[in-house]
Amino acid sequence: MGNFGGEPLYHASLDPAEYRSLLDRNGFRVVSHVVEDPDCGGHTIWLAQLI
Repeated sequence: MGNFGGEPLYHASLDPAEYRSLLDRNGFRVVSHVVEDPDCGGHTIWLAQLI
């Protein structure tokens, strides 16, 4: 749970395999994937390139 504009907000993510599948089906290849990257404030990063 989070908060947006003073209202509670639920956020969910897909399974990493589902992200990869969606990227692949849409013509992208994963260049890099870092879970909870300390260099980006603990965010999970997906870098993909259109092929």
